[in-house]
Amino acid sequence: MIRLLFILMGGLAGALIGGTVIGMIAAQILMHTPASAHAGWTAMGVAEMGGMAGLLLGAIAGIWLILRDGGRRAGTALTGLWVVVLLLIGCLGFVAFS
Repeated sequence: MIRLLFILMGGLAGALIGGTVIGMIAAQILMHTPASAHAGWTAMGVAEMGGMAGLLLGAIAGIWLILRDGGRRAGTALTGLWVVVLLLIGCLGFVAFS
């Protein structure tokens, strides 16, 4: 039962990290592409698609981190994932309110 909870929490943390980071990267790449005059809506659409892909890839990566080595390091992996989530939320909050 605890292993299932760890898998769910690892997938959620991975999805939060992957969706945010890949969405931001996709939007920045589109905005800084040479000779492009993309409007804000196009960048938002690309960020949304990148975020969706990041959610899926991040959830898979989070579950893999929990299940690798037979789950012997599941607690350490889960703690590390959630520390990264908290740092990411802190950075986004700092950027949003500064």
